[in-house]
Amino acid sequence: MSQLREKIEETAKEILIYQDKLVKLRKALPKIVLVGVIFIFLYPTLPGKRGGRWIDDKDYWSGVVFGIICFLAIVPIGYGIAVYKYKKYIRQLLAYKDELERQRNV
Repeated sequence: MSQLREKIEETAKEILIYQDKLVKLRKALPKIVLVGVIFIFLYPTLPGKRGGRWIDDKDYWSGVVFGIICFLAIVPIGYGIAVYKYKKYIRQLLAYKDELERQRNV
Protein backbone atom coordinates (compact mmCIF):
# COMPACT_ATOMS: atom_id res chain seq x y z
CA MET A 1 0.00 0.00 0.00
CA SER A 2 2.72 2.48 0.88
CA GLN A 3 4.53 1.76 -2.39
CA LEU A 4 1.38 2.59 -4.33
CA ARG A 5 0.90 5.77 -2.35
CA GLU A 6 4.52 6.78 -3.02
CA LYS A 7 4.11 6.09 -6.75
CA ILE A 8 0.90 8.14 -6.81
CA GLU A 9 2.62 11.04 -5.04
CA GLU A 10 5.63 10.87 -7.38
CA THR A 11 3.33 10.82 -10.40
CA ALA A 12 1.36 13.80 -9.05
CA LYS A 13 4.61 15.73 -8.56
CA GLU A 14 5.73 14.91 -12.09
CA ILE A 15 2.36 16.06 -13.45
CA LEU A 16 2.80 19.38 -11.66
CA ILE A 17 6.33 19.72 -13.02
CA TYR A 18 5.19 19.21 -16.61
CA GLN A 19 2.22 21.54 -16.17
CA ASP A 20 4.66 24.15 -14.90
CA LYS A 21 6.90 23.54 -17.93
CA LEU A 22 3.88 24.08 -20.17
CA VAL A 23 3.11 27.40 -18.46
CA LYS A 24 6.76 28.48 -18.78
CA LEU A 25 6.70 27.61 -22.47
CA ARG A 26 3.61 29.76 -22.97
CA LYS A 27 5.24 32.63 -21.07
CA ALA A 28 8.40 32.31 -23.20
CA LEU A 29 6.52 32.76 -26.48
CA PRO A 30 6.65 36.60 -26.42
CA LYS A 31 10.42 36.45 -25.86
CA ILE A 32 10.80 34.05 -28.77
CA VAL A 33 8.78 36.37 -30.99
CA LEU A 34 10.84 39.40 -29.92
CA VAL A 35 14.14 37.66 -30.65
CA GLY A 36 12.71 36.43 -33.95
CA VAL A 37 11.65 39.90 -35.03
CA ILE A 38 15.07 41.32 -34.16
CA PHE A 39 16.76 38.50 -36.07
CA ILE A 40 14.52 39.05 -39.11
CA PHE A 41 15.81 42.59 -39.48
CA LEU A 42 19.44 41.69 -38.74
CA TYR A 43 19.56 38.59 -40.97
CA PRO A 44 20.23 40.39 -44.28
CA THR A 45 23.30 42.11 -42.81
CA LEU A 46 24.93 38.98 -41.30
CA PRO A 47 27.81 37.34 -43.19
CA GLY A 48 26.99 34.15 -45.07
CA LYS A 49 28.94 30.93 -45.65
CA ARG A 50 31.06 32.38 -48.43
CA GLY A 51 31.82 35.57 -46.55
CA GLY A 52 29.29 37.67 -48.41
CA ARG A 53 26.15 39.15 -46.96
CA TRP A 54 22.60 38.81 -48.24
CA ILE A 55 22.47 42.55 -48.74
CA ASP A 56 25.47 42.39 -51.10
CA ASP A 57 23.73 40.03 -53.53
CA LYS A 58 20.07 40.89 -53.05
CA ASP A 59 17.87 43.65 -51.72
CA TYR A 60 17.63 44.21 -47.93
CA TRP A 61 13.84 43.89 -47.94
CA SER A 62 13.91 40.59 -49.83
CA GLY A 63 16.06 39.29 -46.97
CA VAL A 64 13.53 40.58 -44.45
CA VAL A 65 10.67 38.91 -46.34
CA PHE A 66 12.68 35.67 -46.46
CA GLY A 67 13.24 35.90 -42.70
CA ILE A 68 9.53 36.51 -42.07
CA ILE A 69 8.58 33.48 -44.17
CA CYS A 70 11.08 31.27 -42.33
CA PHE A 71 9.99 32.60 -38.94
CA LEU A 72 6.30 32.06 -39.70
CA ALA A 73 7.04 28.52 -40.84
CA ILE A 74 9.36 27.42 -38.05
CA VAL A 75 8.12 29.02 -34.81
CA PRO A 76 4.45 27.92 -34.87
CA ILE A 77 5.41 24.38 -35.84
CA GLY A 78 8.08 24.13 -33.14
CA TYR A 79 5.81 25.66 -30.51
CA GLY A 80 2.95 23.35 -31.47
CA ILE A 81 5.16 20.28 -31.30
CA ALA A 82 6.47 21.24 -27.86
CA VAL A 83 2.98 21.93 -26.47
CA TYR A 84 1.66 18.68 -27.95
CA LYS A 85 4.56 16.71 -26.44
CA TYR A 86 4.00 18.15 -22.95
CA LYS A 87 0.22 17.68 -23.07
CA LYS A 88 0.58 14.10 -24.31
CA TYR A 89 2.99 13.26 -21.49
CA ILE A 90 0.67 14.88 -18.93
CA ARG A 91 -2.24 12.78 -20.25
CA GLN A 92 -0.11 9.64 -19.95
CA LEU A 93 0.84 10.51 -16.38
CA LEU A 94 -2.80 11.21 -15.46
CA ALA A 95 -3.85 7.84 -16.89
CA TYR A 96 -1.03 6.12 -14.98
CA LYS A 97 -2.04 7.91 -11.78
CA ASP A 98 -5.68 6.88 -12.25
CA GLU A 99 -4.62 3.27 -12.77
CA LEU A 100 -2.54 3.37 -9.57
CA GLU A 101 -5.45 4.82 -7.63
CA ARG A 102 -7.76 2.08 -8.95
CA GLN A 103 -5.23 -0.54 -7.83
CA ARG A 104 -5.05 1.07 -4.40
CA ASN A 105 -8.84 1.08 -4.03
CA VAL A 106 -9.21 -2.58 -5.01
